[in-house]
Amino acid sequence: IFRAVRSGERKSVLTYIEAASAAMLAQDPSLIEKELLPRLSNFDSSLPVAATLMIISNFLIRRQVQITTECTSAVEAQFGQGGVEVERTQNVVQALLPWLCHHSHHIRLLGALAVRAWDT
Repeated sequence: IFRAVRSGERKSVLTYIEAASAAMLAQDPSLIEKELLPRLSNFDSSLPVAATLMIISNFLIRRQVQITTECTSAVEAQFGQGGVEVERTQNVVQALLPWLCHHSHHIRLLGALAVRAWDT
């Protein structure tokens, strides 16, 4: 499915690809380092691919924010000691920061929405 993100799949199935990618990353957070972060570091991505990466990142960040607000000690309760998912989410936020300077407004906006969600 992550190959489909890289290829800029057709718009008719793009929403499903974004949702499925976010769900896969939520189920197996180790895929964040393997699949998402390398793609976020490629600033030569086409606009549709970059937008898809911003949307997937938004899903992940908002999921983590929801988990931490629902549990008083969410890191220990949900993920055990060490806060691995919090660290991974912070890595995603850091990877989004350069995208806030992108020449395309909608890419900047999608990146800013994700960073703002993490900031709250």
